[in-house]
Amino acid sequence: MPRPGEKDLDSKSLAVWTDAELEAELSRRRTRRVAGKLSKEAAPPPAGGRVARALDSIEKEREIAQAYANLELPKGASIEEVEKKYALLAQKYAPEKQGGDPARVELAKQLGDKLRGAYQRLVQYLS
Repeated sequence: MPRPGEKDLDSKSLAVWTDAELEAELSRRRTRRVAGKLSKEAAPPPAGGRVARALDSIEKEREIAQAYANLELPKGASIEEVEKKYALLAQKYAPEKQGGDPARVELAKQLGDKLRGAYQRLVQYLS
């Protein structure tokens, strides 16, 4: 069925079309169809839609799983376990306990930031 403003391309009406007209019409329709598909594919999902909420949920779950892994805990550990493990790891990797080696001190600071971020994320999640 032709769209509004288009000529019908059934077998009876093809006889009245010249080859050039037919080729031009088919090319125009292909271009419009491809442009329509591209615009649909390139359009981001609407803000706050189901897709956006699903992606946010997946991202949140990934962050939680990474926080548990950073603290070397199984997923689903209680807040008490999180607090104990954080205190233990923070003490173990304190920059003051790295023997004054500048490289080890810098790594300990970076690890401390990572542990602190994981701890804060899990406390927020579990509260």
